[in-house]
Order: sequence, then C-alpha cells, then structure tokens
Amino acid sequence: MTRCARADNPGDEDDESRAHHEDTMTTPIPGWYPDPQRPDQVRWFDGASWTAHVRQARRAATGPTKPPWSGGKIALVSVGSAVAAGVVVVGAGLLAAPRVVAMWDDELFDESLRGQSCAQVAVDEVRLAAEDAAPGDVALVAIDQVRTVEDHLATATRPSDGAETHLLTCEGMARWADGFQRPVRLVLTIDSDNQTWIDNTWDESSTGSA
Repeated sequence: MTRCARADNPGDEDDESRAHHEDTMTTPIPGWYPDPQRPDQVRWFDGASWTAHVRQARRAATGPTKPPWSGGKIALVSVGSAVAAGVVVVGAGLLAAPRVVAMWDDELFDESLRGQSCAQVAVDEVRLAAEDAAPGDVALVAIDQVRTVEDHLATATRPSDGAETHLLTCEGMARWADGFQRPVRLVLTIDSDNQTWIDNTWDESSTGSA
C-alpha cells in the first residue's frame, strides 16, 4: 500500500499565510504620508523607510492684494488723487465708496492673473519648495515635461468672500537633486483676497525612480 506522506505540522502553511497577510496589512505601501516630525508637511515612504523627500500639499504662491484702504486702514494718498479716483474725502481720512472698492478689487484680480501659466506655476512650486526646505531635505530642483490640463484664465471671475476660483491644472515630472522623480499635478486657485494658491497631488501608482 502506498502511504501518503503527512505534513510535519498542518498548520504551518496557514500560519505563514496569516503572518504574510498581517505584515502586508501593517506595512504602508510606498507613498506620501504625514511627516512624523513636521505635521505641516508630508514625507515619502519608500515601502521600507522614510526618505529625505518632503513636500507641502498646499502653498500660497502670492500674498494677498487688497486696496490700500481695506481693513479699516487710511490710505496715504493726496486729496487730489483720491477725488480723481472717486474716493469720498472725510476730514483728514478717506472713505472708499463701495463701487470704487469693487472696481479696485477687480483690477487687482486681473493683475494677479497676468503672466500666469503652467510653466510659471512649475517655477513657483520649485521656488516655494526651496523656501520651505529644512536641513537634510533633498532639494526639489525642477518640474519638467509641464503640460496644461485645464486653463480657466480667460473665463475666471473674482470669487466672493471666502471662496476660491480655479485657474489652472498642470501636470509634470518633479525631479529632486538626488535623481528621484515623481509625476505631479499642480492646481492653481485664487481667493477673494487675490492670493494665489498651489495645491499639488502625486501619482501614487508609481513608486518613483532614481
């Protein structure tokens, strides 16, 4: 009679499978995760350890621009220029007529849009990354292969208070000083203070290259 060999421990295979499954569940896949040391940023985890590649998900590309009399401040302009601009003069101060304030805001909005492009957004992203970098971080040196995905510059309107207007969506290949590369999508928006913002997302389907 042929006798089948009996496994030394029938549960060994199940235990190994279970251990592998648990290890897979507890080990994060490569990607961007909140930085344990710097909660305002995210850091690249390569599947085994943290790397020196960091980024911020959202950056202010430009500061807010408001009329000189906004925020309750009195503009230091001559009475003659104030009258010419349609501003009501009250004693030694200036009271801006609502219509004039709106016109000024519209002009500042238009000015904020001039010169905007995906190429400029990529340049700003690299500049901002350098400003945010800490000692030990690998520098983001360039965003190449930039292309425009969405362009709303021609039809954009000034957002209401507290809202934002989408201006551009751009894609490119981000490159760090050590050769690490990742696809990136940059979204440019503008808020009611005429401050532009860059939001970025990253292609998590790729593990990057170096």
